[in-house]
Amino acid sequence: MSNQLSPREREVLGCLAEGLPNKTIADRLGVADSTVKIYVKAILRKKGFSNRTQAAIWVKDAEIGRLREGLIEIQQLTYQAPTEPPDQEASTIHKIAMRGLQEPVGEEEGS
Repeated sequence: MSNQLSPREREVLGCLAEGLPNKTIADRLGVADSTVKIYVKAILRKKGFSNRTQAAIWVKDAEIGRLREGLIEIQQLTYQAPTEPPDQEASTIHKIAMRGLQEPVGEEEGS
């Protein structure tokens, strides 16, 4: 029997890494709770985990490893100055996004 995860099992594993409960995973994927339980059991069996927490930690560790690899690649790149002026539309969108980040969150007018 293969220990490779199916595409759907990888989706479920990603949801486990987010800390989602079976009901939420089922709603997100459009399947029954019992189907999610089957996927979780298959993931645990194929990868040799004792519980869903171990599975989630495994995913997070792998993400950190990929991030570290990416940082090493970024540090090895050399900077090249842009050859064209910045796109005005992109600059405007950036300014709007930054302004939105600076506004207080959760406060409504008149409160």
